[in-house]
Amino acid sequence: MKSMKNQNMMKTFTSAFCIFILAAFCNAQNFVSTTPSKKRAILEEFTGVKCPACPSGHTTVDNLKSTHGDNFIAIGLHPFNSSLTSPHSGDEDLRRSYCDAFYTNPYYGNGDGRAMPSGHVNRRKGLSGSRKLSTSAWSSRVSEILSEDSPLNVAALSDLDTATNTLDINIEIYYTDNVTSENLIHVYLVESNIYTTQSGGSSNYQQNHVFREAIHQGQWGESLGTSFTTGQLISKTYSFDLTNYNYDPEHCEIVVFVTDGTTEEIITGVETIADLTIPASISEQNNNALSLMVYPNPANETINLSWEHSNTSDVSIFNLQGQLVRNIQVNANRLTMDVRNIPKGTYNVQMKTDKGISNKRLVIQ
Repeated sequence: MKSMKNQNMMKTFTSAFCIFILAAFCNAQNFVSTTPSKKRAILEEFTGVKCPACPSGHTTVDNLKSTHGDNFIAIGLHPFNSSLTSPHSGDEDLRRSYCDAFYTNPYYGNGDGRAMPSGHVNRRKGLSGSRKLSTSAWSSRVSEILSEDSPLNVAALSDLDTATNTLDINIEIYYTDNVTSENLIHVYLVESNIYTTQSGGSSNYQQNHVFREAIHQGQWGESLGTSFTTGQLISKTYSFDLTNYNYDPEHCEIVVFVTDGTTEEIITGVETIADLTIPASISEQNNNALSLMVYPNPANETINLSWEHSNTSDVSIFNLQGQLVRNIQVNANRLTMDVRNIPKGTYNVQMKTDKGISNKRLVIQ
């Protein structure tokens, strides 16, 4: 079990913000797609360790993830303002006061009684004005969201500097259509593989997608502006100091999403891993100047790789035992690779060029 954390611990983050207007022919963006795409579905699940029915909700989340892959993102919210979320004796406290506002009426359910498990999908209101959805309604709402065109694409990459224990997050948002309402960005740190006692489950129950910290400023997001044009690129960076937190970066992910300030709905978002040190059995000195990028990450169908300073490269994927899984020789500085036949798990992507070697962690779901 992880030790109890002080809920009042201060977090340190900085953000830098810049906006670029790009012509349609410009390829200055690094990793976000400029092709119009469908929305991603984001479930904010209200759950608790003393909720006997919540394991069934977790199973529903797992099934939706299996069905929709990268297009479905789940965040487990453990608010303080529920008797179902207080920790069992000796367990870590998963509650965060940040979650309370979402589990408070009228925002939660427009007056509907609070219940667990339940959730919001893209914070969309139903005909009754309620965001609250029971587990049986999650699938149809997810499918509804996934069928809709998104006016923007979101991409994110993150790296953990093990020397300073600082998580650096780079985000790009590209508008594929004009938008005339305020948009706000939200950046969450979530963690999986946390073991606690779970009512209705077991004394060694695996909690996944647990909300840990809001890295952006403010309860309701940071404003990106109030008007956006097709071809506009927004780049945003964050740094988060993990020094005083008992989180395992290997099991952490960053969730980024954009909301509409008028409807308060989540438009779309993305999930990415916290990239960190490669296992010693396969690691070699990294040449950071190569600027290797691997995305999306996690992935379940294809990955994109791009790098600088070399057009002749040897790209390999190793499992955590150091065994070679895939190798491709490339005469370019970009590559799209099909990973559907690679088993789910964590891997190391290694690129060798005449300029040196670069490694990145890859998660296949």
